[in-house]
Amino acid sequence: MTRKDALSTEIKVLCALNFFAFGSYQKKVGNDLPILMSQGIVSHSIREVSEAMSKNLWQKYVKFPDDQNAQKTVKEEFKCCGLEGVLGTVDCTHVAIIAPSNDGYHHESNYVNIRGWQSINVQLVSAFF
Repeated sequence: MTRKDALSTEIKVLCALNFFAFGSYQKKVGNDLPILMSQGIVSHSIREVSEAMSKNLWQKYVKFPDDQNAQKTVKEEFKCCGLEGVLGTVDCTHVAIIAPSNDGYHHESNYVNIRGWQSINVQLVSAFF
């Protein structure tokens, strides 16, 4: 087993999900897991999981018009709204989180959305303009 493969995929995913959910510092994430991880290993795990998610989910769920007729159709649909040359949109959604404790860096009140619950606003770029 090489040093790069020393952590299981499951641990890397748990590490990345911990970071995504709590938005904490990488060093703190490494200390929160059942096994201690250095900041560098946490960073590598987050990057590896993010790249895998991006590669696999992007190709599956994000579609661009791939020929001129399809592009023209999409542009016409947006043109009626006064938007010229648009091929797609950006969408946002609130992902519920357990708000971090007030630790001097984070303040629980900063994570309360307009509906009164804690979340992080996540943005997906689904097309280029």
